[in-house]
Amino acid sequence: MPAAETDPTAASPSPGSSLRTAWIFAAILALGVGLRVWNLSAVHVEHFDEGVYASNLWFDDDQFARYPDRHFFAPPLLSKLEEFSQVFLGTGAWGVMLPSLALGILSIALVWRLARDWAGPRAAIAAAFLLAVSPMHVAYSRAGLTDVPMTACLIGSVWLAWKGITTRSLRTSVLAGIVTGLAWSFKYSGWLPLAIAGAALIPRWLFHVKRFGAPKRETLCWLAMTASALVVWFPSWWDLQQEGRGGYAAVAANHARYLEGFSHWRTNARRQIDNVDWYEAPSAKWIVLLGSLAGLVALWRSRGRNAAGQSEPLVSQLSGRERLLGSIFLAVLSAMYFVVYLPWFTLLYLLACLGIAERIEETLKGSDNGETALARVDAGWFAAAWFVGLTLTTPLYHPYPRLMLPELVVVWIGAGFSIEQLRMALAKRRVSRETNAPPQWRLAAWPILICRAILVLMFLPLFVWFIPEIEPAVPNWQSHQPAARTGVLEATAQLVDAAEKDAANPGPVSHILYVLAEPAAFYHANRLAADDVPIAPVANLAFADDATDMRGIPVYLIVGPHAERDAVLAEEWTGKASRFERIDSAEYEPSDLVLLDQTAPRELETLPSRPRERLTLYRLRPAGF
Repeated sequence: MPAAETDPTAASPSPGSSLRTAWIFAAILALGVGLRVWNLSAVHVEHFDEGVYASNLWFDDDQFARYPDRHFFAPPLLSKLEEFSQVFLGTGAWGVMLPSLALGILSIALVWRLARDWAGPRAAIAAAFLLAVSPMHVAYSRAGLTDVPMTACLIGSVWLAWKGITTRSLRTSVLAGIVTGLAWSFKYSGWLPLAIAGAALIPRWLFHVKRFGAPKRETLCWLAMTASALVVWFPSWWDLQQEGRGGYAAVAANHARYLEGFSHWRTNARRQIDNVDWYEAPSAKWIVLLGSLAGLVALWRSRGRNAAGQSEPLVSQLSGRERLLGSIFLAVLSAMYFVVYLPWFTLLYLLACLGIAERIEETLKGSDNGETALARVDAGWFAAAWFVGLTLTTPLYHPYPRLMLPELVVVWIGAGFSIEQLRMALAKRRVSRETNAPPQWRLAAWPILICRAILVLMFLPLFVWFIPEIEPAVPNWQSHQPAARTGVLEATAQLVDAAEKDAANPGPVSHILYVLAEPAAFYHANRLAADDVPIAPVANLAFADDATDMRGIPVYLIVGPHAERDAVLAEEWTGKASRFERIDSAEYEPSDLVLLDQTAPRELETLPSRPRERLTLYRLRPAGF
């Protein structure tokens, strides 16, 4: 049962309102589906990691049926799903993107259910709408990467973990662990639900033992969740133990290269906020406008029952002076956003801070020890653990935009909390007036002050660091035109055709093609080249020494931006450049999904035009040339 619907200040939901909520959710889901599948022909494998995950089909069992060193990038689950999808749907966009598309769409339903159980139907609609229309979530749902699948499993496992711990159900907790194991099998950070659930249990031991008793059974549920997650993840762990892979220690050492630590926290946090705003800003103003109108209509239509049992609008509890001041506040806030330019993520982040802080405040001052109160207490601590944990840890890593997806989800849920807290404040105002009692917020002044003081102290450094960054407007972010994600496909097609024309070899093997450190180009070359062309990925130029006797078979090499930016490969190329003859090159414009991994938005703002990348085709000259 949704916690918000059992609140004594809320009106009982009527069948009509439940049906209306279902229709609204169905419309949001349909919108989310449409945004994710629309014009999928403008999308294909482009990102380095996409090429790694999608290339299982091009390797036989002797090559372990996977791209070399794939285990350094992610566990095998997504690669396997994409392999099966391509077997049935082909190697086009649908075949590669289907797993992420499906789980991105499922995320809308999952976040709706989670927010509904934690804060009620209004919060659920707000959170589901924000996720459904988020350009950033849409972009990554249309990419063959691990982040959206892992985030979907994260939402589902956190919901099940909360449900299992609140109801003390070992069965539900085991199910939460199974979903966590799937998240862990998608991405090495998929164990996050275990950390969130474990952190949420700590306040139960510290603050709520007298109210609800010691959470011994709940701790056992968490242990059951952990055990089942480890069982599901075991095949991925065992895969790392195979000969030559170095175990999990090798993966951890590789990932440590991207852990930049607290010395880079401020810089990375700034860049991550810019990354989110780059994606969201072009459509955010419309979302703010439509969301504000929808919220005002919903608030105006929200009703409660007075002491006589009569239904009345909650907004009627405000005096004329309060309504005027509220309207002025909304007008000033709108002017700040639309005229001065307030970053979209900062606006949502502030709403989430307030919403989650209000929920924590409620858990600390409450006295009810029923099941509904317990569910609300656990929901508040789960949201706080999720929100605070990722706020503090995400900027410790290199600021890849996709790392923000798990935090964005809880920010959307926290913004939904704020909407529900506003409705409840009006309802409590009605109750206090009917009973001639002081308003609830006056009775609870000290808990509110303490809670908000903690909130300010915790996030003051964040706001102090970012206030100077809010002032300058960034007009390019509001009008930039994202490139289609077919640049690598088109460039590779040109070079594959150039190699075929240059080889002009009628033998059973017309030519051999190597691809240096460009998995996406390797993937497309296999799709586009003739069946008599052997194609292999290489991580260095050692093949040039091994290919000295090819019996007249031409040997070609495709080189791209990743090899050109690698210092080790650049040095190796300097020593062997004379062995290669340039045949052709093809330029392309990388999409935002690739571009923002390499360049900060504020650096892109200063460029006269979007950067372009290049793939180059070389022919290997005979030894001794």
